Amino acid sequence: MTKVILKPQKEKKSEKEQEQKKQKQKQESFTLTKSVIRNKLLNHFSNHIGKENKTSVQEIFQVVVGINPHQVDSFMRFYWWNFIERIIRELRKLDRCFIIKQQGNYYVLKEQGEADYYKKVCDKAIKGMENAQTRADEWVENEKWRDVENYEDDSDDEDKEIEEEEVEQPKTTTERINENINQSKNRIIKVWKGEK
Repeated sequence: MTKVILKPQKEKKSEKEQEQKKQKQKQESFTLTKSVIRNKLLNHFSNHIGKENKTSVQEIFQVVVGINPHQVDSFMRFYWWNFIERIIRELRKLDRCFIIKQQGNYYVLKEQGEADYYKKVCDKAIKGMENAQTRADEWVENEKWRDVENYEDDSDDEDKEIEEEEVEQPKTTTERINENINQSKNRIIKVWKGEK
C-alpha cells in the first residue's frame, strides 16, 4: 500500500518581500579594508596586554572577520589569517602595538621576561639566516652546483646508491585510526614513564 503525504503549498513571496530581503543582505555585507582590520586589532589587543591576558587565533579571527573561523573553508581561513598576520607585523614594525606570538597565543608585550622571550626567538632566526649565508658561501666555494648538473640519472651509480622506499597502498580509515590510537598509547606510556 502506498501512502500519500500532502504538504501545504508555500505561499509565493511578493516582490516587495524579496526586495526587502535583498536590502537586508546588502546591509549585512561589509568591506574589510586594511584600516578597518587595523582598528579592530588595536581595539581587541587593548584588552590583551601581557602574557596573562593572551588571546587565541580563533578569537582574533572572530573579532576581525566577524565569523567563526570554523564556518569557512580552509582556503578562506588561510587567506584572512595571512592578511591579519601581515597587519600584526606592520603594527609591530611601526611601533604602534608590539604584538607577539608565544605557544600559539598572541598578546602585547608588557614585561621584560616577555621581551626576553621575543629576543630569543629573533636570535634563533638570525642564527639560522647566518648559517644559511655560510652554506651559500660553501656551496659556491666548493662548486657544489656541479653536482646538480650530474644529478639527472644517479641510478646507475654504485657509489651513490640510495635505497628507494616502496610506495605503500593507501590505508583505510580504520587502519589510520588504529595507527593513531597506537601512537597515542605509546606517547602516553612514554609520558607516564617520564621519557621524552
